[in-house]
Amino acid sequence: MNYRRHCTALFIFLMLLQHGVTAQPDISLIDADSSWGKEVFQFPLSFAPQLKYKGVEEARFPKDWARKDSVMFWSYAFAWQLQTTHAISKAELENNLRFYFDGLMSAVSQLPKGKIPATSVLLQQQAQTNSYLKGTVTIYDAFTLKVPLLLHVTIEQHFYTKSKTALLLFRFSPKPPEHFVWQQLNTLKILDAVLKKKLCP
Repeated sequence: MNYRRHCTALFIFLMLLQHGVTAQPDISLIDADSSWGKEVFQFPLSFAPQLKYKGVEEARFPKDWARKDSVMFWSYAFAWQLQTTHAISKAELENNLRFYFDGLMSAVSQLPKGKIPATSVLLQQQAQTNSYLKGTVTIYDAFTLKVPLLLHVTIEQHFYTKSKTALLLFRFSPKPPEHFVWQQLNTLKILDAVLKKKLCP
């Protein structure tokens, strides 16, 4: 299986074809080189209707992210650009991630939400504001392992009062923060052009 098919077969086939999420490939939020696969989705997400936002998500996948024998297994990132009147709080982010992964894994497994282990999220603020958080997310991996999987997560948030926009960058990996995989994940940034644009009214 070539890179493009391997990177997107599980995620896009299951989500787009089965669950009606509209892709918009012309939108770019994340600065990443061509080795990272890219998919873009529109809010509201059909598998997580509890997320009452308007906006977009851009997901970035390294090669072999879905192979359980790969060092990059389940190591990926996504960015959200959301219309909101306030910065997203730690509690709201924890709930958002629960709704997101519970809905996604239920949709992929085609089982009711109560039939798979619920997502658990624990975040810690790394500053006095919600601009940077770290923590863990324990999901049910309905794609590959069919068992719970602990992911380490970092979240960067930029909130713009004038444009009422929140930009969030999430990075995930089952590897601990000191693992070299995080050096690759940390190369992913919100595009400077996007950050500068949101400074305008």
